[in-house]
Amino acid sequence: MKNLRNLKTRVLSLFLTLALVIGMFPTTARAGQTETEENATNSVTVYFSMSEDDGFMKVEKTGAVMALKEVTVPYFDLENYGLEDFYFASEDYNSGSQGGGTKESAAGHVTMLHLFIYATEVYYYGINPSEAGLGYLKEQDIIGTEVFDISGSSGSTFFNNIWSYDCNLNYYLNYEYPLASGGWGATSDQILLEDGDIVTLGHFSDWSFW
Repeated sequence: MKNLRNLKTRVLSLFLTLALVIGMFPTTARAGQTETEENATNSVTVYFSMSEDDGFMKVEKTGAVMALKEVTVPYFDLENYGLEDFYFASEDYNSGSQGGGTKESAAGHVTMLHLFIYATEVYYYGINPSEAGLGYLKEQDIIGTEVFDISGSSGSTFFNNIWSYDCNLNYYLNYEYPLASGGWGATSDQILLEDGDIVTLGHFSDWSFW
């Protein structure tokens, strides 16, 4: 009788163990799926200002005044704009990963360059925010014009023009000049954004503004 009770106890323990193990598989699968979905739809909410000399820019086409706009920027693939050369690689230029990011290293990372593209589509051209990031600037042959023209390479992007302003501009993150490493300024393609960040872009008519 005692042996039978021991056998029943062992069988019950085995079933409980199996139930616990099997129960873990759906949870693990769901967790993996959620992580992938978050990477694919990642977004950040920041506050964005654009100024010309001592005043905030007012967009003639949309009437938007670019003063601390609360902007939720989704992640999107820069391939939509033919800008794969500016994929995110690393915020630290000393890490050895500079020289070009990949689709994989960029996935889910919202950079300041994403913000500038998104703001150009939504605030300068007035397209629906749900359609921003899908390639409007490329489809309309705007990339490379005075509205949005960048050159250079990964970690060394240079704005020739933005919103019909020339290259006499700079941009700051949380009111500080962004550095990739000591004495080395970071450029928009390698600056990651986080919720609550403040991004300010200023253009100046005086070339000796600095």
